[in-house]
Amino acid sequence: MAIPKRRKSSSARDKRRSHLHLEEQTIITCSNCGKHVLPHHACLECGYYKGKKQVTVASDKKEDKGKGKKEDKKKDVKKRDNKKENERITDKKQPEGKKRRLFARKAT
Repeated sequence: MAIPKRRKSSSARDKRRSHLHLEEQTIITCSNCGKHVLPHHACLECGYYKGKKQVTVASDKKEDKGKGKKEDKKKDVKKRDNKKENERITDKKQPEGKKRRLFARKAT
């Protein structure tokens, strides 16, 4: 491995590091709600990008729950049924007889 012949001066070191600074981030305002947004990103508050609704935001999802969609109800019923079946399976007691061995014993 190479070894430097002379110590690098502080000015040379600082010149090398001249572009290692942080740049200020560009922020624009949302055309729909007026909140601050990063350029080329959808608004986190309303979900709009370039004047069109692109993303469903958490606040929109809360409003949709009150509408009572049939598909969502069917999914909830299926989930409940699956949970009940799993509970029935786990509630059954195992027989008290010999327990099955996972690994065969070595012959001696």
